[in-house]
Amino acid sequence: MCPLPVVAHHWTRRSVTNDSTAVAGVAPSLTKLCVTRWSESHKALRKYYENFLLIVEALEYLKVNANKDTSLKATCHLNSVTTSQFIVCLRIIAKYSATIEPITNSLQGINCDLFSANKHIKDLIKYISDDRANNEEMFLILMKDINMYLNELGITLMTPRVSSKQTLRNNPPSSGPEDYYRKSIYIPYLDSLITSLNERFPEDNSKYEIISVHPKYLKQTKKEEFIIQLQNLKSFYGEFIENIEEEGLVWYNMWKEKNDDNMDFLKLLDEVTFLPSIKKCILIAATLPSTTCSVERSFSSLKRLKTWLRSTVTENRLNGLALMNIYKTFVQAQKSNIIDEAIKLFAMEPRRMQFLFNDQ
Repeated sequence: MCPLPVVAHHWTRRSVTNDSTAVAGVAPSLTKLCVTRWSESHKALRKYYENFLLIVEALEYLKVNANKDTSLKATCHLNSVTTSQFIVCLRIIAKYSATIEPITNSLQGINCDLFSANKHIKDLIKYISDDRANNEEMFLILMKDINMYLNELGITLMTPRVSSKQTLRNNPPSSGPEDYYRKSIYIPYLDSLITSLNERFPEDNSKYEIISVHPKYLKQTKKEEFIIQLQNLKSFYGEFIENIEEEGLVWYNMWKEKNDDNMDFLKLLDEVTFLPSIKKCILIAATLPSTTCSVERSFSSLKRLKTWLRSTVTENRLNGLALMNIYKTFVQAQKSNIIDEAIKLFAMEPRRMQFLFNDQ
């Protein structure tokens, strides 16, 4: 499969005619293909496909009118992207990247509903599996868009050169170019995508069942099913939550009659004073990350905070600054309490420091 060269500049699209100064329009800027940020990768592929014809026009213009170095780079890009194999790959990847993009953005959010996200991913796996089962029909639909691009660019759909003994790339028996690309690119891509999703989101959700203690999901569960979930939690976490079954039934009966089930996990801690095992479950659920995005945000905040002016800051103070920077909303809501607590901490240490505050 060809790599996707990303042209991440504000390309000026012009008509390459005898008078090459005629401006036809301006192509939008493209998103760089980021390897680590999933949502940015999906967005980059989608925007690249949507603006593909404009990109080709821009490359053709730069090939003719730009300086020597730029013209050479534009020629290399143009030769890479104007092949049958590249356009077929681009259309297939763009379709399924756009399908996965919304759930990817949701998983990178701060407040992620893991139960709903997992259910949606299972639906996506079924959707992609159906496309795999009906690959001939689905690939014909994609070929309409591919042929439109090929006709627009004046490219003939061709298969790579094959031999009787091919060892370095796919060489499936095929009746024509469309059949070749369906067998060599479309079907293997779907198989790889389905396998990756199943490995990342397996059927065994025992580590996420701890979220079922939240009243929002508890009310949607029958008592018998909730008991099974409690037993699974006990087998997974062991003696750490040894009395979870009896406390869980008490917790279930408490919330079956209440209507306020939209509280987050931290606010639920006030309701579990006499249920220590449920409290441990809530603490685990509140700190259980769905992805590494929260950790990456911490690294980004630390990069902004640990400047050369703060190179000698102690670990305790740096941790405090980082938490205040990451949880800005909470700090603003509890501003007066945090100031009072900070003053108490400063007052406990013997310092010749006078604190002066006004009421403004």
